[in-house]
Amino acid sequence: MSSSQCYEYMLEGSVSPRVLPQLVDRLQSITDSVFSDGSAIEEHERVYMLKSSGSASVTMYCRRSLTDAAAPWQLRYLGVPEVSMGQGQLGKRTVLMRSCIMSTVDGDCFKLLTELGFQLCNEHVLKGNFFRKGNVGVTVAQVFTIGEDGIIQNAKPVSTSSLVQARLLAPSGSTTAVDHLWSVADMLKPLVILGRAQ
Repeated sequence: MSSSQCYEYMLEGSVSPRVLPQLVDRLQSITDSVFSDGSAIEEHERVYMLKSSGSASVTMYCRRSLTDAAAPWQLRYLGVPEVSMGQGQLGKRTVLMRSCIMSTVDGDCFKLLTELGFQLCNEHVLKGNFFRKGNVGVTVAQVFTIGEDGIIQNAKPVSTSSLVQARLLAPSGSTTAVDHLWSVADMLKPLVILGRAQ
């Protein structure tokens, strides 16, 4: 098991099927050459929550690739969302910031979480593409929810629209991170309007 701790900065929005091809074209034109075609992603994510009286609940995210059978599960803890403000040339604009601890897990992480008292509260699949502009990663993906049968192949789309997330990892309170995110978000207007995630 290997782990790392940092802060995640994020903006998000959604795009309709009609505009999606134009957004992909825009991303292909602005992102780094090695990522210009967008890496296809198909990921399975399970969300576990530990509720306790008198304190905030703890949420853990387990995610792995469905296109690589050998890929390990990635376990992520995301802290309480905070607001981080940029101070650069782009003015005082805000993004969501939260502490992030990531660990690659070999084996069954679900049994451990269950033994610790966590309960499965959501399970879904993301299908789309990943692009990179500098240190900003942009995911454009449709979300499919997995039913009580737990069969991935039976997952149904939550919406016809695709989720768009721009994120990067940086130290706490990094105004540079905020400005980098908004710089990319501005390049994608008016095809998608990214904002601080709720």
